[in-house]
Amino acid sequence: MVTLQSFRILSQSHTAFVSLSEHIDYSTPEGMLQLTILAAFAAYFSDMLAKHTSKGKGERAAQGLYNGDIPFGYRSTGPKSPPEFDPDELPGLRMLGELRMQGYSADEIADRLNAAGYRTGSKRFGARLFTSDTVTAMLRTEFYAAFAPGDDRGTVRYKEQRFRGLHPASFTYEEWQQIRSITQSMHHAAKRPERGRQTYEFAGYVSCIHCGLTLRCQGHAVTKHLYYRDTAKSRRIPCSTEGDLTIRADFARDNFGELLKSLVLPDNWREIIRRQMLAEAANEGQAEEDMELIEAGEHIPGMAALWDVATPEERREMVILMLEPGGLYYDMEQKIIAAIKPRPAFLPILRVLCGVVEYDEVKGLLVTERWQDRNRRVSNALSPIFYLFISPSGKLYLKRQHLLAEDELFHRSNPSLLKHRRPGPKHPNYGIPTELWPTVVYRVVEQKEPLRTLAAAYGVSHETIRRILLQVQKQRGQQEA
Repeated sequence: MVTLQSFRILSQSHTAFVSLSEHIDYSTPEGMLQLTILAAFAAYFSDMLAKHTSKGKGERAAQGLYNGDIPFGYRSTGPKSPPEFDPDELPGLRMLGELRMQGYSADEIADRLNAAGYRTGSKRFGARLFTSDTVTAMLRTEFYAAFAPGDDRGTVRYKEQRFRGLHPASFTYEEWQQIRSITQSMHHAAKRPERGRQTYEFAGYVSCIHCGLTLRCQGHAVTKHLYYRDTAKSRRIPCSTEGDLTIRADFARDNFGELLKSLVLPDNWREIIRRQMLAEAANEGQAEEDMELIEAGEHIPGMAALWDVATPEERREMVILMLEPGGLYYDMEQKIIAAIKPRPAFLPILRVLCGVVEYDEVKGLLVTERWQDRNRRVSNALSPIFYLFISPSGKLYLKRQHLLAEDELFHRSNPSLLKHRRPGPKHPNYGIPTELWPTVVYRVVEQKEPLRTLAAAYGVSHETIRRILLQVQKQRGQQEA
């Protein structure tokens, strides 16, 4: 059990655990017995809850009801009734299937759905653009397929079992078989030799400074190099660097090693840290010193000395010990480290280092002066805290997506004018009767009235007045010729 394993780790580390509310002292045999009994009951209730939850989901599936969020193209009609077609999303769902039956790739399908104005929806992220991953996942969802040939009801799957659903099917049984057949024919798995699992030192810890997304680890089949790739472009998330750049893993490793070696603590760093701790404790009404900060400072010189000779697994342990997840921010264009976000135990130590700056807007984010000097995008909109506005897990990003969705809906209901004019009718209607055109020309040419004043008097735009003047001038030129 996880509880007993955790207490065993504490015991091996010679760390005592005392519960004041339950009056349990784990350092005594009685306390160990009480905690073991409590942990056993907790595990029993957790397993029984999982069992009853699985049983309830199985009964819903057997009744033809879907478990989970309603898929794209449908809308809910109640917790105990099957979903129905969403008239706004169903055409997009049909478009997705028909494009795949025509042989279009997932990226092409996503682009066409986005161009048509369709958006995915979820409780967590709200309305978002379609991506190739979204399209691929939808093409695997058997919920849309008819349960059997000639059946008009969909399919519900639970634990590898198929049940006849109560909801209407989006695709016939034959159409779904064709979709799956084409999808499988388009999938070509790379034949790679068996090799050991690669260790990425910064997997889950390196991010793009401009979009805030964690970089994806990948290898190259030909060069055998390991890379970190930005996925903003494939996920349709804005990024000022196009969102598809890569950085070699060995370059990132060397850059971080150079950063560690450049972190030189002053001789009186312990006194500086102690003063900072006392000041923070006084502000918070506490008077305790955290010895973890002193220990963290003593670890830094050893990390810098061992970084080059350590194994990938040991270097990864150093990264996990020192940085927050996603806390190594990289500039993918300049190929340099832009900022770091250390763990709380290392933050006071790294604040006193030369070459880093902490922003008041984002406490705990240390920006390197080297990147700050070379950064071409020094502006409020693209500052080192810009990632807060486009991080998928941030509140500002969700608010921004909501505003973009509202703006898109407004433009769809109020289409903008074409950028390029097309040839109009031979005798266009300019909004003002032709018998009033001489008066318009007289007021502009003779009385020198502004176009906007005259346009307001006739209830038209100033561009209409300008076109009338050009048309009159053109007619006079034809008559003189």
